[in-house]
Amino acid sequence: MTGIQSESKKSDKKYTRLLNNLLDIKGRDQNLHTKVNNIDSFDMTTKFSKTISNKIINQKQFTITLNEIDILDLITKVKTTDSPEIIIDLYAKYKEKLFNTKKILLMDPKTFLSTKNELLESLEEKRQKEKTR
Repeated sequence: MTGIQSESKKSDKKYTRLLNNLLDIKGRDQNLHTKVNNIDSFDMTTKFSKTISNKIINQKQFTITLNEIDILDLITKVKTTDSPEIIIDLYAKYKEKLFNTKKILLMDPKTFLSTKNELLESLEEKRQKEKTR
């Protein structure tokens, strides 16, 4: 009898701890993010959209098309800017890798346009690959 009671006390403590942890969740909490390849995490609302996020949270069964809006935003913003500093800042903001060699080429006025076009091509390619993923 005591073995059953001690097991139920252990499970009660476990569930109490889990519920207390749920009370501590705040916005931008890492626990609310989804893992990608067990390396990166992201916020589903900013990655896809608030509508898709609400559909996933509020419905038991759903069918959605996942289009990443952040990469499209980055492509649009890179296309419209002519400043290497802004492009470098955009890559940092959207957490995209930008190698130092590309940064140097962006800063050189002679190679700026060709480097910008290369970056746009690689972003478009990445966007196409993410559709299949």
